Amino acid sequence: MRTNHKPIVSILCIFLFVFTGFLTAQTVDYTYDDNGNRIRRVITLKSAVINDAEPGTEDESNAGEENKEEYSDQLPDYIVKIYPNPTRGELNIEISGSGDDIQAEYMIYSQAGVLLERKKQPAFSFTVDFSKYPEGMYILRLTISGQTSVWNIINRN
Repeated sequence: MRTNHKPIVSILCIFLFVFTGFLTAQTVDYTYDDNGNRIRRVITLKSAVINDAEPGTEDESNAGEENKEEYSDQLPDYIVKIYPNPTRGELNIEISGSGDDIQAEYMIYSQAGVLLERKKQPAFSFTVDFSKYPEGMYILRLTISGQTSVWNIINRN
């Protein structure tokens, strides 16, 4: 007696197709110095939003809902967390790690590489206001005591 495996194989193929879509939702690129030490990590987030609402109207199924997912980067002496990304105004940045005193600075660049804002932050936790910039993607570069973390930030006002 022969078993028909076509339905099982079809379901398995669909599952693999969907699952690989989740795996490619972000890419991580590393830069190393001549000695093989990691000196930079860039996380690129990719997202797709499917919205059947009329143009110019807000989808009420997620109205007022905010992305609360945290993203983090491990530097040699610090852990950097940012949220929410995409942001609708304020982006929260938290730095944890060794030492009581930090020297943090952030820079915001447009996709064209134009420096839009540069500010020093003496605190372990602070916010960056993106509401003054138009919707789009920006590059956030954090330097903490000589260690750098680079982020792609999506601004959705």
